[in-house]
Amino acid sequence: MMSFNFSVSVLMWSFAVSLLPSVHAQIPGYDYIGQTVTKKIKATGEVVGSGELLKDPVFNPDLEVVKTTMRYAPDTMATRRSGQPYLVSRLMDFYYPTPKIALEYGNGTKVDHLPLMIVLHAGQGSKETSASYARYWASLGFTVIAPTVRSDRFGYDYCDCYRKSIYFALQDIRAAIRLYSMLYDYGQMPDSALAGVLTSAQRVLVRKIRASHTDGHSIFMVGKSYGGTIAYHAATRTIQTAFEDYLWSDQPYEITGSGGPMNMGRSGGIDAVGMPYTAGYPFPADRIKGFMCRTAAVFDSVGTIRYGESANPVPGLFIHNTCDRLVPYNSRELVHYEGLCDADITWPGGETDSTFKLIGSEAISQHMQEAGVYSELMTFCGGGHDSNLCSDELIDAETAGFVRRILSGSYTPGDRLELVYRYDPANYSDQCCTIGSEYGFMLKCSCDTSNPYSVVDLPYITSADCPLTPSCQLTSLCDLQPPGLLGDEGDAPWEERLLLRMNTGNEGVFFEVRSGKTGMYPFRITTADGREVATSTLHLEQGTNHLAIPTGLPRHTLLVGKVGNSLPLKFHFVD
Repeated sequence: MMSFNFSVSVLMWSFAVSLLPSVHAQIPGYDYIGQTVTKKIKATGEVVGSGELLKDPVFNPDLEVVKTTMRYAPDTMATRRSGQPYLVSRLMDFYYPTPKIALEYGNGTKVDHLPLMIVLHAGQGSKETSASYARYWASLGFTVIAPTVRSDRFGYDYCDCYRKSIYFALQDIRAAIRLYSMLYDYGQMPDSALAGVLTSAQRVLVRKIRASHTDGHSIFMVGKSYGGTIAYHAATRTIQTAFEDYLWSDQPYEITGSGGPMNMGRSGGIDAVGMPYTAGYPFPADRIKGFMCRTAAVFDSVGTIRYGESANPVPGLFIHNTCDRLVPYNSRELVHYEGLCDADITWPGGETDSTFKLIGSEAISQHMQEAGVYSELMTFCGGGHDSNLCSDELIDAETAGFVRRILSGSYTPGDRLELVYRYDPANYSDQCCTIGSEYGFMLKCSCDTSNPYSVVDLPYITSADCPLTPSCQLTSLCDLQPPGLLGDEGDAPWEERLLLRMNTGNEGVFFEVRSGKTGMYPFRITTADGREVATSTLHLEQGTNHLAIPTGLPRHTLLVGKVGNSLPLKFHFVD
């Protein structure tokens, strides 16, 4: 991972709280949090490293992390949005520090409580696509489960498919957690008591769970996009009555749209999935201690999450970009077909609907606060559905910090901790939004004196420092961009800035440069890793200038163009 020096850490509470940390209830076994832990070779006692567990990369993720693959349910088939079927191998990888290493802190106190992190992949992903992220958490000292779960789209383009898809994924996740928890519970018993109860293969898994020093009573979930939504619902909606009746009823429940009828029901109970020997083992909702979502969504209304009745009051951390047009920061109502999915359906009773509402992280965390449930919200002003890669280190640090706060009890139920960050426009995601009245929450991102939040301006990261970061021209945000946020040109007004883009006319493709004034400006084109491929000095007139694209530029390569202090333009040729 890249290393950045974020010298400012700002915590903004949504209402007045004590400046001193409030202790809710520390979870036993985590006294080592905040202390230096020593890593020793068990066989020799040799000290081979040290650091703060759950914060620092204490373990080498490739050399000191062990992986065991377990089957949590029989394989099954799912269907992509296109209608193409695919096999879902319902396996999970369990990562943990090698038993050859011992951990100690203080005056030789051994560490035997390592919380479990469940890493959930994005849509159409698998345990393989989340493997590197799972090893990252294991390097911090977590035990980790990375399962492959269904992200079924059933071959239909209906928005309401997401309800059933989420339900299927929850069935899979619950089966994985139930298997782990059952093996963990057996691991608290002597081997002699397991003979005749478990098979030899199952006893091997129990011994591995035991050797990992995992704490089966402290389970966290983390995910991005589809995985983030799953993490929220799996941690919060833990009983059958928290779900729509038609999802698990044996009665058919057909909705109809342009693609024909689809049965939303007959999915079975939430614990209908699993291995035969886990049947009857209850889902341990009380062991879920927190969830972390890099985007999360609720459908229709947050009122469907009924804290105090059917919702599990589990603390959560949300990370969300304000210009996410797929999963909205606050809320978004899809009308008819808007490129994401088809909202036009007919219900079994004959009623029709042409809208589908998505509720995002800001609204969900607000609902949790009103219900007396603790939450944290990291807001990134600008940016789309994909997180900016240059902020990954910051996000991961805050996510691990959330876990430590929960385990040490340094939070108060009902509080909402908010952190607000602004990207330099050159580091925005490529999914820009048009600012309208529905984006009133963007006041949170303003530098106006009326903004009650202390906002951290993230530094500009060049393409050489962060080569995969997408960028775009965010002219729709100009009214919200304060002096000093737009890069190297200081307090120059927006209309005097340079704007580089590509355009197409009768003579083919060309560069278009809009300049606020006449002058000489350097023009540079580099590869994504910073290698220069073209450079010149341009004489620009005030207004719009057309430039021929230099000859000899490499094909099939991501290139970055920049005029003066303009925002970088990313492009590539494929002919």
